[in-house]
Amino acid sequence: MKSLRLLCITAVSAVVVGVCISADAAESDHQTRFAERVQPFVKKHCVGCHNDKDLEGEFSLSKVTGGVKTKQQAVLWQKISKAISLGDMPPEDEPRPDVAELSEVVDWIGQSLRVAQREFSGQSGQVVMRRLGRYEYENTLRDLFQLPRLSVADLIPEDTKRHAFDNNGLALDIGNAHLKGYMDAVDIAIDEAGVWDRRSGRVGKPPYATVKNVYGLIPQKIDEQAYEDDLARHGQKLNATPPLPYARRSMYFNSFNFKPRTTGTYRIRLKHYLHRLDERLADAIVKDKSPTAKVKSRVVDVFKVLPGSPEQPQEYTLEVYLTTTQSLVITVGSTPPTAGLPGWYQRFKTPKEAKAYFAKGRPDDEYQQALKIIEENKKLGCWAIMSETVEGPLEDKEQWPPASHVALFGQTPKRDDVTEDEVLKSLEAFIPQAFRRPVEPEEMIPYLNLVRSEIQQYKAKPYKALEVGLRALLTSPSVLYLQEGEGKLDQIALASRLSYFLWSSTPDATLLADAQAGRLHGDGLTKTVERMLGDPRSHALEERFLTLWLDLDMIDDTNPDAVLYPEFTDTIKQLMLQETKLFFRYMLQENLSTLNVVDSEFVMLNEELARYYGIEGVEGYHFRKVALKPSDHRGGMITHGSVLKVTANGTETSPVLRGVWLLDRILGTPVPPPPVAPPAITPDTRGAVTVREQLALHRNVQSCNACHRKIDPLGFALESYDPAGSFRDFYRTTGEAGKPIKAKVYRTLREDRMWPVKYQQGRDVEIGGQFPDGETFSDITEFKRLLVKQKETVARNVVRQLLTYAIGRELDFADSQAVEEIMKTVEPSDYGMRSIIHSVTQSQPFQTK
Repeated sequence: MKSLRLLCITAVSAVVVGVCISADAAESDHQTRFAERVQPFVKKHCVGCHNDKDLEGEFSLSKVTGGVKTKQQAVLWQKISKAISLGDMPPEDEPRPDVAELSEVVDWIGQSLRVAQREFSGQSGQVVMRRLGRYEYENTLRDLFQLPRLSVADLIPEDTKRHAFDNNGLALDIGNAHLKGYMDAVDIAIDEAGVWDRRSGRVGKPPYATVKNVYGLIPQKIDEQAYEDDLARHGQKLNATPPLPYARRSMYFNSFNFKPRTTGTYRIRLKHYLHRLDERLADAIVKDKSPTAKVKSRVVDVFKVLPGSPEQPQEYTLEVYLTTTQSLVITVGSTPPTAGLPGWYQRFKTPKEAKAYFAKGRPDDEYQQALKIIEENKKLGCWAIMSETVEGPLEDKEQWPPASHVALFGQTPKRDDVTEDEVLKSLEAFIPQAFRRPVEPEEMIPYLNLVRSEIQQYKAKPYKALEVGLRALLTSPSVLYLQEGEGKLDQIALASRLSYFLWSSTPDATLLADAQAGRLHGDGLTKTVERMLGDPRSHALEERFLTLWLDLDMIDDTNPDAVLYPEFTDTIKQLMLQETKLFFRYMLQENLSTLNVVDSEFVMLNEELARYYGIEGVEGYHFRKVALKPSDHRGGMITHGSVLKVTANGTETSPVLRGVWLLDRILGTPVPPPPVAPPAITPDTRGAVTVREQLALHRNVQSCNACHRKIDPLGFALESYDPAGSFRDFYRTTGEAGKPIKAKVYRTLREDRMWPVKYQQGRDVEIGGQFPDGETFSDITEFKRLLVKQKETVARNVVRQLLTYAIGRELDFADSQAVEEIMKTVEPSDYGMRSIIHSVTQSQPFQTK
């Protein structure tokens, strides 16, 4: 029975790649074994469906011969081996072969594939020029122009995905829309690089400045007498909170709102305290009004504000990067002090406004009501800010003009005084950087002549002519496409492949110098990769590889129903993404086993996300490593909120959707698409109430059973998590069949009150299942325990995903031996993530086009 075990959750081990199945048989009897053992097996168990007429699975075995002579034959035998090893074939309703027959056939296929592997090694058959994707192009411009926060990717059309990734050369076509987007991106980069004053044309003054008390802040003292004195000056009592300038007055205590005039990093300092209020949380939010902004608002910090006095204030400091389309808003508290009061009350900012309102013939009883409300609320508190200081941009404090400007225009103080020689010299220095390799003088001539022509023939100012030259240069094939040639990569091409794998950007000067010196091999390559992984640009691995691998870029495709999941917010969504990316980064830094993808003893959390998950003992907005208890129901990426959200539709979960995702992205055994061949059969699900009952009836259809017996158990393993990523015991509903519940939730971290829910309690969650091999699980803990036993399967999938992303093409049969060599190399590290990356860069597919 063990030999026939259907490895639904272990996917495909070495059998799938056709190696390490059994001891090699002698080459001399290979054809004899085929004729005596394999061919009869195929005729008896396979040809009945896979023939020239029926073509089940879109292939025929009627004329199959011994040996593997072509890659197409290798792929076919690989598919046969996989189906036999997983127990998919022969079908359950057909006579079952005995163990000896199966072993003989699988062994013969293994030997054939090993021979073929040696013959086809290094022949991927996919020599495709790979265009830079829009994020790679954005990062390239950032590094070339020394503009670390340049944002232009959204100007370029989205790149097509192929096998999860959008850097696959076969899918990266190009059209007029792409070229226009590239040129627009270059124009913006040039504009941001220069710091010319738009009016005078001179180098602008350093924008670094210190601005104090920018909003006319409250004086150093707030007390009852000052409040009463202010009321007396106005002659009436028509202000519920201390009037300006004694305190900020707004429904939500919005007390700080800064919008910069220059892009850069700013340091914000507040001296403040709470007046007549208990301890509250404040959040600092960056809001973006740019039409191309990927995220319109994001929380950058949460901190506590305590009661105090002018003699005992608090100090708060925050450094944040802001563009000219963004603003920083700091908010304290949650429940507005004016909640429940009439709308007119909330509009008044001064007693004069209130007096004018009531002078328009309003009823006296309304006026008296206003006086009563105001008197009752007179002692409402406020967030008292004694001083505000804004410094920035901090980047320019050390050098002015900034490096981005000097690289293009030098130190010339006036734009119109930039000379032809200066811009030609700048362009000559820029071309090798853009081309990512040494450049012969004749290769520069077209671009230099273009600039000369703009100046001499069309009378353009040199600085404008340089823009024309840069636009032509940065949209040329030598920049837009990786120039890798064919066969083994030379050191220069290898440098680019390394940089676009680890950084999603162009090589830096050090990497190119190592390439020119021939150091990118053996220990030299290992040292280079270590340096690159230690560079902040390596965060591109989680921003691009991880995001695409786990489908995190689809997190905005659906939104959880606001009635069913009121506690889910945009902030929670952003924190979920941050959790997964930081978890991956920690795995990479510490070289943790890839098994942490399935299960782990820790998570990366901050206070708000921990409260959302129901995990206690986490305080503060900063993320940190948090040890888990069994009752926390977390651990491993597969139970991260981000993953659980992208595998649901917002209102409900689907075991099928999540099961397919686990098979594809975690186990590396994607299921084929549902059959569309005639005629489509709809299973009779009448009478089925639960999802489990419906899927059980669905599996009664023969064409559906083969896949769903693998998919469904995996999907039910995650049913304890709702579409918003929370652990649950029951399904939420708004229908009449639900049971009313008395529950309250927080909507954001800074709220000091809870809100009653509007959903009802539905059926208990269905979880647990049985795999085709008979193994069962009753909860997520037991399910993970089953997956943990198959670490090689998970690790092999991670290797294949990383290698696919690294080389920019899908893997084929010729790459299978390299995958196994990587697996063998990284096994001593327990398949550590960092070890895998090192081994991928040393592999034959990575170093060959």
